[in-house]
Amino acid sequence: MTTKQSQDTLIRLAGEAGAKAAIETLERHTGVFKAMTATEAYKQTERRLWSLATLKEKAEYDHERLAEYEAGTVRGRSKDIIRLSTGGMRLDPREAAEALAADLRRRIAVDEYEIKLLEDALSSISHDPYYMVVYNKYLLQQHDDDIAEEIPCNPSTVRKNRGRLIRQLAIRLYGAQAV
Repeated sequence: MTTKQSQDTLIRLAGEAGAKAAIETLERHTGVFKAMTATEAYKQTERRLWSLATLKEKAEYDHERLAEYEAGTVRGRSKDIIRLSTGGMRLDPREAAEALAADLRRRIAVDEYEIKLLEDALSSISHDPYYMVVYNKYLLQQHDDDIAEEIPCNPSTVRKNRGRLIRQLAIRLYGAQAV
């Protein structure tokens, strides 16, 4: 098998695996492929908001790794390289770096899509006077009492308005399933 054939085979296999992983991620995070109750949509919206800050950090880190792969400077014997080499084909370091970069680009695209989707949803409620209740709770991870002191209002007002805004976000993210 020529280098070009092995590279094409690897890219095709990585593409199939990447597509499967993307579909599984979308199913898990968006509920697009399954019916969902309003309560499940609310909980899933909260899970997605909790993960937003970490997802942004991960995307930044992945972009740094991608730059390394594209430059052909993969450090050491990465588990990723071993995973690629165990399919019966031996890849030279350049081919391995190209395959890893292609796989990482797909994962970055899925993560950036999720980030953009959540940021767009958050911007849709940014005009609300209690927007900071959602922002501070999920992105800054503050407690309700601390948020109530900042606004100022009662902690029960914080919880009531957070619930209202999360339901709005759930409808924006999941449509009629969240009603």
